[in-house]
Amino acid sequence: MSSQSPEDIRDTVLGSFVDMFDQFQTQLSRVFPNCSAIANYKFKFDSAFAEVLPSRTRKENAQKLIKLWHDSLSPYYSHCTRKDVSLFDANIEVLYDIRIKEKWNSNLHPQTKEFIWQYIQKLNEFANIYFMYNDVPSGMMNTIHKTAFSLASDIQSGKITMDSLNINNLAQKVMSEIDESELEEFATSLSNDKGGINRMNSMYEMVGNMMGSQMGFLNEQNQ
Repeated sequence: MSSQSPEDIRDTVLGSFVDMFDQFQTQLSRVFPNCSAIANYKFKFDSAFAEVLPSRTRKENAQKLIKLWHDSLSPYYSHCTRKDVSLFDANIEVLYDIRIKEKWNSNLHPQTKEFIWQYIQKLNEFANIYFMYNDVPSGMMNTIHKTAFSLASDIQSGKITMDSLNINNLAQKVMSEIDESELEEFATSLSNDKGGINRMNSMYEMVGNMMGSQMGFLNEQNQ
């Protein structure tokens, strides 16, 4: 298991988000082959990430897309986790553009509904991890990353299992090793982020969530 810097992982998460979004659009196109809204959206997506474009342009387009998704969906992440269909009544640009609300009715096969939820939840996960890297001070992020990487390596080698870990205790240990000024900066970023406050009850829970997300992502990338 080779180590990656937080910035490397951030770029990997961004790429994974775009790949997942592409898969989502492709699957929707197959399920709704006659939907012009989906066809038009997929055409715009494919044009924004065409191989002929410079890599810098594609990365900028990826950053715009993940920001649009996160800004639009983050207030509703809990709805997505609960599979609350009232999500589709909200004015969410990316879901409105592909006319999800119009398609979500009793005639839509349950398996199709389930795959839509799975894609939305996975895209939420990637977007959430990506923006954690934006909001967390660099020293704090490095401490979290090093701990998560070490634990993920131990899990992969069979030394420990996820079931044996207490994420909250690990979060407290990590926070005890973080510079106080960075903890204050992190607390301020949480208080200014309504989505973050809605998702997390405390800094300990936030760090625990980040630890769990990083460890899961690192293991997934190395399987």
